[in-house]
Amino acid sequence: MMHQDPRIDFVWLTAMVGRNPDTVAEMLEEFAGSASRDAAALRAARTARNADDIQYFAHRIKGASKLIGAVVCGEIAEALEEKAMREDILCDDPGVEHLLTAIDATLGFIREANIESELKGLD
Repeated sequence: MMHQDPRIDFVWLTAMVGRNPDTVAEMLEEFAGSASRDAAALRAARTARNADDIQYFAHRIKGASKLIGAVVCGEIAEALEEKAMREDILCDDPGVEHLLTAIDATLGFIREANIESELKGLD
């Protein structure tokens, strides 16, 4: 299984939203809420064996991940989305669990992140 790197690319994120710690924290909180809901929906789609919804939620997760610099999560979501677009994806495809694991790791990183310390590390 591929390593689940949960880190956020703070260089990318601050290029998008600036270096205000409150703004960065707000973006990460918004991502966490959205990713949590999308992960739950992805789990439901897998259980319901709904390949269209798997593709849809992989697409949503990809966009949100790339917006905040959750690079690995975005790459895994993109690969799952592309696979679903190319062929009839199997609902028990290991890529679904891979993405869910990456989301969980990224959400854990966000919960534990010291935003001010991360931003100071950019200097």
